[in-house]
Amino acid sequence: MTKEAPDAVFFISFGGPEKREDIRLFLQIVTKGLPIPPERIEEVVHHYEHIGGASPINLITRNRPKDCAASWRTPARRCRYTLASATGIRSLRIRCAR
Repeated sequence: MTKEAPDAVFFISFGGPEKREDIRLFLQIVTKGLPIPPERIEEVVHHYEHIGGASPINLITRNRPKDCAASWRTPARRCRYTLASATGIRSLRIRCAR
């Protein structure tokens, strides 16, 4: 029995800030309504600042569809991938790798 490559895949990730200027807004969005002390939020801000402001999960999530398509070794055809994160959902189309 041969496994066929999927026609569509949904990738989901919690996401994270893209740059230093996004850190506090990102944390405000994902902690809304939670009883988190301001001191703890500032600690997390400093963690993000220490790694340059961008969460590494963003790049990993953006690259994952291409990595999967390459591993499926499907004939060239259109495949639909949807990427979702805590900060938004976007769709894109890429060509599956040969």
